[in-house]
Amino acid sequence: MVFAFISDIHGNATALLRVLKDIKSRNVAGTFCCGDLVNYGPEPARVIEIIASECIPTVMGNRDREIAMDLELCGISPGRLPEVEQAAFTWTKTHLKEEHLDFLRNLPSSLDVRLGDLFALVTHATPWSDEHYPSVGDVPTLCNALRRMNASALFFGHTHLTSWSQHDQMHLINVGSVGRPKDGDPRASYVVFDTMSRTPHVVRVAYPVEHVAQAMEQMGLPRPLSDSLRCGQDYVSQVHKL
Repeated sequence: MVFAFISDIHGNATALLRVLKDIKSRNVAGTFCCGDLVNYGPEPARVIEIIASECIPTVMGNRDREIAMDLELCGISPGRLPEVEQAAFTWTKTHLKEEHLDFLRNLPSSLDVRLGDLFALVTHATPWSDEHYPSVGDVPTLCNALRRMNASALFFGHTHLTSWSQHDQMHLINVGSVGRPKDGDPRASYVVFDTMSRTPHVVRVAYPVEHVAQAMEQMGLPRPLSDSLRCGQDYVSQVHKL
C-alpha cells in the first residue's frame, strides 16, 4: 500500500488543490497532514475548508495553534523580520471566521496511524513540541519516543525541507511543504510512503506560483513573502535582494 503525507500548506489553496489532484491520481490508501494549514498565504479559510471537505486527518501546527487560540505571535526564526511576521499573522487572523478557528482548535497534536503492518506517529515538528526544529542531536530522543509508543516511523513537517533517515529500524521522515518550500524549488512538495519497501518518495508538483504571489501582494501581504514563494526559499535569504 501507498500513503501520502502533506504539510505546511500555509494558506496556499492553489498549491494544495494541485497536490491533492496528484495524490488522487496515485490511488493512495490514505492521506495525512502534518499541520500548519494557515498563515502567510492568501487563502487560509479555503485551505481549511478543503482539508475538512476531504476529511484528511490533520495535526495542529504551531501557526494553527497560535492563531486558533488567539495567542501572541511567537517563535520567530532568527533573521526573519518581525514586522513581516506580525503583518502576516494579523492578516490571517482577520481573514478567518469562527468556524475556521473552531476547526483549528479541534485538531490533535499528534496522530497514531497504521500503515499496513507498520505503526507510525504523525506530528507537526517533534512529539514534544510543535515549534522545535529537529536536529541530528534529537535522533536518540525521537527514536526512544517512538519505541515508547510502539511506533517505528515518524512523519513530520515544520522545517519545509524534505528528509529521510533511518536509525535502528526507526524511520524519521520530513514530508516538506505544500505551500512554502524552502529548498530552492518553488514547486509544492509532499511524500508518498510505500509500506512494502518502507521507502518514502518525494513528489514535486508544479502550480501557478506567480499567480499566487501576485494575489498575496494584491491582498496586502508583505512583499518578502511573495518573493519567497517565487524562489522557493525562506525570505531571510532574499532580504538583501528586496
